[in-house]
Amino acid sequence: MWRFAASCAACCAATSRPPPVGLAFLEPFASSRTGNEAPLVRLTRAVDFSASLRCARPDLSEDENRALFGRAASQHGHNYRLEVTVRGEPDPLTGMVMDLRELKAVIAREIEARFDHRDLNRDTSFFEKSPPTPENFARVIFDLLQAALGERLHGIRLRQDVDLWVDVVGEKGRS
Repeated sequence: MWRFAASCAACCAATSRPPPVGLAFLEPFASSRTGNEAPLVRLTRAVDFSASLRCARPDLSEDENRALFGRAASQHGHNYRLEVTVRGEPDPLTGMVMDLRELKAVIAREIEARFDHRDLNRDTSFFEKSPPTPENFARVIFDLLQAALGERLHGIRLRQDVDLWVDVVGEKGRS
């Protein structure tokens, strides 16, 4: 079910088309609450960073890694975009789910300081036994942020390229 601006309602309803981008949002953000409960709010902060890597398993030969990972088995880099989503009820005093300065500081300390302009294979210990695929990298980032943010962390989206990203959502973040 689409919810959209009233000015578009007649046109969209008459043509059975969804509303224009930017005016619509999907219903899953509506909560299944009853009574006078406050709605759940999700807040997302995005940061950009760069890292180099090589997808390779240490237990395989160069030829086996190239056969398994293709061009990604060679040293290369990506300009990543990380979106971190926290969730909760806004504080009655501030109206915020989380202070944005605090969230920015956590991301800077836990992610940017560890990975920005680093070689994921050589400069970190996270990929000694497994390759830094987007999926593995996203799970590492999620685990680091979950340790710092606890239950406030809803999930992360790691964009490796314009057309490739990985979402990781924790068990408690599914609602």
